[in-house]
Amino acid sequence: TALRFEANNLDKTKLGPAMEKCGKYLPDGGDNVRLSPEQIEQVRKFAQCMRDNGATNWPDPEPDGTFKTGSGSGINKDDPAVAAALEKCRAGMR
Repeated sequence: TALRFEANNLDKTKLGPAMEKCGKYLPDGGDNVRLSPEQIEQVRKFAQCMRDNGATNWPDPEPDGTFKTGSGSGINKDDPAVAAALEKCRAGMR
């Protein structure tokens, strides 16, 4: 299942070269992939898992499966509760 996050806080000068070098390891070479209904449901379950495990304001996914977690979203990625929820919920998706 693909998880997608906004790239707002990434250094764009490093992102492009990194994607060029590493994109070959992504499904379809990193091109935007349309998620199946099953994958969208899995991403929704991930969002609920995040809320159930301490990231209470974690958003539902957008229709394309992305999460709006960038600046202004109310998500503090440095919050220990968010980090713990991410670890638990990612493990549950494997």
